[in-house]
Amino acid sequence: MSRTLMPIPAITVTGGQCPLPPAPGPGMTVEHGSVHDAIEAWRKQGAHVVMLIDGDAHAGEGSNAAVIKDAIHHGHSVKFVVAGGIHDQTSLDEALAMNPSRVVIDVATSDRQWLYGIFPQFGQHVIAGLHVHGTDVTDPSGNPVGNLYDIVLDLEDNNCPRYLVVEATRRGHWHHNDKNVLAGVCESVRHPVWAQGGIDRLSDLHSLETLAPRLEAAVIDEPLYSGRFTFDEAITATQPRFDPYEWAPPQP
Repeated sequence: MSRTLMPIPAITVTGGQCPLPPAPGPGMTVEHGSVHDAIEAWRKQGAHVVMLIDGDAHAGEGSNAAVIKDAIHHGHSVKFVVAGGIHDQTSLDEALAMNPSRVVIDVATSDRQWLYGIFPQFGQHVIAGLHVHGTDVTDPSGNPVGNLYDIVLDLEDNNCPRYLVVEATRRGHWHHNDKNVLAGVCESVRHPVWAQGGIDRLSDLHSLETLAPRLEAAVIDEPLYSGRFTFDEAITATQPRFDPYEWAPPQP
């Protein structure tokens, strides 16, 4: 397990379209376009892994599976993680047919016994996705479905290979108690943890770096698209010696 936290850009697909990464520089604006274009733009900015989220499937309002599958099929020199609306055998089979490196299964909407049964079958291809509000795991509508630590303990007992903890409080950053919750998950499990959401500024990323190596990756969306920082700056911020008050790579 690497001691360096890996930043991963997220691409949320709705209605067959997705936001495009702004070109670095002044006057950044967010435009929408094809998944192909978004992937290629992130690749050129240095991304090795990209998360593709089916926003419509997550909300239960449709599917962008064909668009996402086509984008993966046409090949880019990056690895893909697929997420959004994966909660049963049918949706898992559909996601695996896209040929991604990994798929994120929504724990809150999955049958737990089915979920435990697929861990030994698919191993490292599976990530257990947990949307959290405080210490509650919530469903896509924000309704609590159980205590985070109880659910994590059950997942651990059934050898869950990897976790994605999504901050769902809308506070905008892993801060104080929220970060303590993420740290608690990292301390409670044997396998890698990823974090999503809760990142608003570069100092948030640097703060998360202290949880490595158990915290393996940070999935980032809105701050990158709004131009709060660039992907190159995110890479720098996840290095152990980054200084959040110095707008340059750390000095030797």
